[in-house]
Amino acid sequence: MKFIKVILINILLVLLIKTSLGQGIPIGSWRVHLPYNKVIAVVEAENRIYAATPYSLFYFDKSDNSLQRFSKVSGLSDVNISAIHYNNQNKTLVIAYSNTNIDLLKNDNIMNIPDIKLKSIPGKKTINNIASKGNTVYLACSFGIVNLNITKNEIEDTYKIGPNGSQLGINDITYTNSNIYAATDAGIYYSDINSPWLANYQYWSLDTTINNPQSKFKNIGIINNKLVVCKDKGATAKDTLFAKKNNNWTSFDTSNVLNFHINYGNLVVSYSGYAGVYNDTLGRYQLIFYPNQKYINPLDGILDKDGFVWIADNSLGLIKTSNNGWSAEFIKPNGPSAKDAYNMRATANSLFVVPGGINTVSWGGAGEQGVVNVFNNETWTSLDQSYISGLDSISDLTDIAIDPNDDTHFYAASWSTGLLEFNNNKLTAVYNETNSSLQQFYYAGQRYFRVGGACYDQSSNLWVTNSSAPKALSVKYANGGLWQSFDISDIVSELSTVYCDKNDYKWMLLRDNKLAVFNADNNGIHKAVININKGNDLTTNDINCFAEDLDGQIWIGTDQGIKVIYSPETVFSSVTAGVSATTAQTILIQWGNYVQHLLEFESVTAIAVDGANRKWIGTSKAGVFLMSPDGTTQVYNFNTENSPLLSNSINSITIAPNTGEVFFGTDAGIVAYKSTATLGTDKQVNPVYAYPNPVRPEYNGMIGIKGLTRDANVKVTDIYGNLVFNMVAFGGQAVWNGKNFSGQRVATGVYLVYCTNADGSETVVTKILFVN
Repeated sequence: MKFIKVILINILLVLLIKTSLGQGIPIGSWRVHLPYNKVIAVVEAENRIYAATPYSLFYFDKSDNSLQRFSKVSGLSDVNISAIHYNNQNKTLVIAYSNTNIDLLKNDNIMNIPDIKLKSIPGKKTINNIASKGNTVYLACSFGIVNLNITKNEIEDTYKIGPNGSQLGINDITYTNSNIYAATDAGIYYSDINSPWLANYQYWSLDTTINNPQSKFKNIGIINNKLVVCKDKGATAKDTLFAKKNNNWTSFDTSNVLNFHINYGNLVVSYSGYAGVYNDTLGRYQLIFYPNQKYINPLDGILDKDGFVWIADNSLGLIKTSNNGWSAEFIKPNGPSAKDAYNMRATANSLFVVPGGINTVSWGGAGEQGVVNVFNNETWTSLDQSYISGLDSISDLTDIAIDPNDDTHFYAASWSTGLLEFNNNKLTAVYNETNSSLQQFYYAGQRYFRVGGACYDQSSNLWVTNSSAPKALSVKYANGGLWQSFDISDIVSELSTVYCDKNDYKWMLLRDNKLAVFNADNNGIHKAVININKGNDLTTNDINCFAEDLDGQIWIGTDQGIKVIYSPETVFSSVTAGVSATTAQTILIQWGNYVQHLLEFESVTAIAVDGANRKWIGTSKAGVFLMSPDGTTQVYNFNTENSPLLSNSINSITIAPNTGEVFFGTDAGIVAYKSTATLGTDKQVNPVYAYPNPVRPEYNGMIGIKGLTRDANVKVTDIYGNLVFNMVAFGGQAVWNGKNFSGQRVATGVYLVYCTNADGSETVVTKILFVN
């Protein structure tokens, strides 16, 4: 009998394994989507080469050529890395952040040391460089030297070595058996490294043997008993590399030096546009500037134990060079080309991101190079000027409109160039006055085609805003691709985005922080401006965003929370002097003993509606809120303190309709959360299945039942028909923790899942296999 049971389970494993594929991350988990093309620092750690980006960390394992990423999702305590250093004695990677937070990575476990970050220190507070000797890590800070004991995981002392104990910016640190040296903003300082009085400025001396001894020095190191420094000449001149031996200083290079490292008796210097390697007599024997016929822009560089030079490049990621620098291997994890996500759109198959933007003060562009980042099949593709030559003169892409019948066909709105059409990741057309109804706008002698937004209506016609043009709204008809423009100058001239709702009304965000609505039907052209403050006790001056929910209501994000237009179909019923009688309402919520307006103290910057009609609300400084369908109950508030959210400043939110993955575009990059809700259907049209399936012994997360009608009733029974659990779906997906009504994990076996639509007219059944 046991043998038959094993055979049955193995057969079911084969039948069910297919349903567990392609689901991305588990329900309730997070992941980041960060760029890895800009690497700011590189260090060697045994067989690993660690590379830091401004946003995260990754390493290349030389033993198996594998890549591994670290981010806030995988345990890092912060974002915006400023420096990294490897302590060989304790096999610990020291990670410093721009806000002076510190992580120690030991055996792939992370220990956070936030002491400097939390301490109130007047003036500038940064960690510029790191050195270590034994168990002591020296942090070169903008205010002095911080002594970190790496075995005790604690700060032991701070050395303020400036005149009379004043703060002095420390840029780099090195040491010999007898002395410790500091390259500072005002000279080279040194002291007896074995002195118990290093915290006393009187035991530090300024090296006056070099010319202009109180100059700024960026780097310092020891090679072949010689002290090597980089003297900073500022923005108007070149830096100089000096070496000191027997109290005599000699310059051996003058150029634009970024920094240097000394590894295995060699000096590796990162210059503006190239790298150089010197031997221990300071003779340069390698010049690296064009490996694999690619120009480089190093930000850091090291020599490893095998003789390879590793370069942290500003745009090419991590570079391993060989053949005297002429050959190279370019290494980086897959990711978008930029952290910025001004706008994002998700479909069932892909995520589209544009990093451009509109300056809401000057009404000009943000100056971002034209690029569309596309995430498909768990892989990022960056449609930029290196991928498509036609994008090299295009900037500030602000919106994406995806063909509802084919998501390989989409349009990107440019705030300077017009409308871009893509097919299968190829730029196939740029629409302007020569091939469309779009019109140009002249400013300061330059012409622009300010397309701020685009959307498809219910008939697959494409609507496009054309700000500052005489006719500021255009449509590209689905049949034949003909264009038509509309004069809406009596209600609006300057506008950005446009959204097509279920009524085929076109909602537009105006420069003067108002909403306008347009529709053209058999009864003529209708247009109106919405005054969201009319009749309300909470007045706001700024509208940042808006979204339509599953009931057709328009939710508006303002600088003072949320307002809602509950009956958008009435906007044209009564219009006086171009202003609709319809207005927006506030939502009152109970907060402790007080009643207040929903998020009235927050500036709402993004709104997205999930498959359960819940509202994901992004703010400028408080992270993300998930609210119930009516907005009266808070489900979550994700912020940097209680979640892996990269930043509390949210620019955009979008939701993958079939998986429920919620993508947050923050000012520190894109991070995603796998939520419980997917988009349901009115009728049962999709196959219903569970994932993960089978549920293995090591899995303790949520189980999703997908493909359901909206808000379906779901019951789980054992093979004998005994009820184990029941629930209501979140949109098109129900979630179950794998436990029975008593809170115990169910036993090994097959479980039947009965899914019935809201009115009880349709029922489908699927199976889940548990293996404990």
